[in-house]
Amino acid sequence: MAIYGVYLYVAGWGYLYHYFHTFNIDPTWLDFSLYDVLTKGADLMVFGWKEHQLVYGAALVFPFVGGLVWVKGRLALNLMVGAVIFFLMLPIYFVSGSSGAYRARYNAERRPPITFEYDHRPFIGRLLYFKSGTYYIYQAHAIEDVNNHPELSIYRANELTDVKVATYK
Repeated sequence: MAIYGVYLYVAGWGYLYHYFHTFNIDPTWLDFSLYDVLTKGADLMVFGWKEHQLVYGAALVFPFVGGLVWVKGRLALNLMVGAVIFFLMLPIYFVSGSSGAYRARYNAERRPPITFEYDHRPFIGRLLYFKSGTYYIYQAHAIEDVNNHPELSIYRANELTDVKVATYK
């Protein structure tokens, strides 16, 4: 049962790492909880893309089948089964990572818009993430400056005023 938890963690971390890395955010800055990572992994493995179901299906089935063929006195067979179970983490990580990178590129312009004031100037951008009093904003720029769109801006919540985030309907 523990191997399923490891698979969920690897899938969730692979997705989150590549999703935020696409926006030039080091995911270690975001301090994801174990719950965040495991639930993203479970979401991927249960509701993931059809193209990835072969890898996720193998990850769900093979440890169970491996437990059934575990035989006392058959060291070579047991080592082989253990190696396959262990090395399934690599395709899980890469498949989940490719899903995260794709989703980030797809969602870049679909993130909720945010307006705020910084240094008494109105700004607009796309909210990527908010945690521990820090906003991670994609393409934040002054409203009057339509040509300058940096990839990522990071602001402390106490530096901003009049923050408004549009929600999806």
